[in-house]
Amino acid sequence: MADKQEQEMSAPREFTLQEAAIGYALTAERIYSGDVNFLNSNNQSIVPIFVSQLFQSLEISIKYVGRETNVLREDEAKSKIKDKEKKKRCIFNYDLITNYSKGAEKCHMLGNGHWVEAIAKLIAKRLEVNLYDFAKAMTCFNYCSVRNGYGNGNPIYPIHTMICGNDFIETRKCYASRRLAYIEIANGDFSLYNNIPFWIEAVKETANNLDKVIKIFSGWQKISPKTEKFETWLIKYPKTLEE
Repeated sequence: MADKQEQEMSAPREFTLQEAAIGYALTAERIYSGDVNFLNSNNQSIVPIFVSQLFQSLEISIKYVGRETNVLREDEAKSKIKDKEKKKRCIFNYDLITNYSKGAEKCHMLGNGHWVEAIAKLIAKRLEVNLYDFAKAMTCFNYCSVRNGYGNGNPIYPIHTMICGNDFIETRKCYASRRLAYIEIANGDFSLYNNIPFWIEAVKETANNLDKVIKIFSGWQKISPKTEKFETWLIKYPKTLEE
């Protein structure tokens, strides 16, 4: 009996991107475990791992939205450059990858697939929305983060900050280069959102609500011609998904 249970538990199955995004968010939540003092614990190595889990969750959530709305191909976020030195220069050229005026429309494939801001910019551009409205739609159904008393702030703030906020520039670089995951860091290499429980909940809720987010962007894609701004349309449309 025990052997059968062990076999069932170890049997592989294919997980969806949404399940992966939720899994990383839950891992971050488990690391935190409601301990307000965990940042000051003796084992400081868990802090960058904790931040990395949240960024991994958001990265996967963003990619899932891009793929399900057919604006991001599966192979687009990965580098196709064979020359190692050229590839290295492109992967870590933050300005080139995140700034469209310097060619990021063509250079988005030159990253290693973990540049959250560049991927979000590409998807938002193809969906014909700005980056702030993209983040707003991603968090449109994140009601629990406020209901559960994790703060009076809008759950868009931690998500928008992670995607493109100035306070997290170094954190995004550190995450994209994988130095955060391998704890190859120095002082100032990464930041924390000031309300940790609120931050976790915002990322987790974003992952949990991806199907509704995809319906929002799919609904927007069907409108032609677009006679109103996305931010105006967004106020009305999500209500129809809850009826």
